[in-house]
Amino acid sequence: MFTFFALALPTPRTKISNAKFIVYILWAIGLAFSNLLIGFIIGLLLDLPISNEYFVLGHLSNYFMTTVLTILIGIPNAFFAVWQKGYLAPLGFVALTLVFSQIIAATGYGYYFPWSIPGLYSGAGGKYKLQLNELSYIILVLTGLVGYFSTIIYWKYTDHVK
Repeated sequence: MFTFFALALPTPRTKISNAKFIVYILWAIGLAFSNLLIGFIIGLLLDLPISNEYFVLGHLSNYFMTTVLTILIGIPNAFFAVWQKGYLAPLGFVALTLVFSQIIAATGYGYYFPWSIPGLYSGAGGKYKLQLNELSYIILVLTGLVGYFSTIIYWKYTDHVK
């Protein structure tokens, strides 16, 4: 007889957490595209002039690179979410890093603080964008990787009884 026990095999926790990260990335990209579309619609409604298409393409590449940097720096929030099993810890962490990123960027050292780097890259900091270097991006990527691997390790080795 054919049995259906194969349908009840457990899914590894690593696959579950990787699936959650994929959903996070897809949602972030979808939100970036929707914000861009809303911005274009508002620009058309306000009849804002476009000087040339190269100007727009230059800003689009800046926009999408800022999106990638923001996605990378959002990864450590997942660790706080699974560690505290809720949304308050990552929300508090985001608020704390937002305050620190503003203060540290204003003092001129934002290019070493990973949560300031996407804002500086976007040009919101004005002249401070020129201070970004390879080390800034390495720090940002390492922070994202630490957040990813700490979340994976937590999911893999923690007893989830609740």
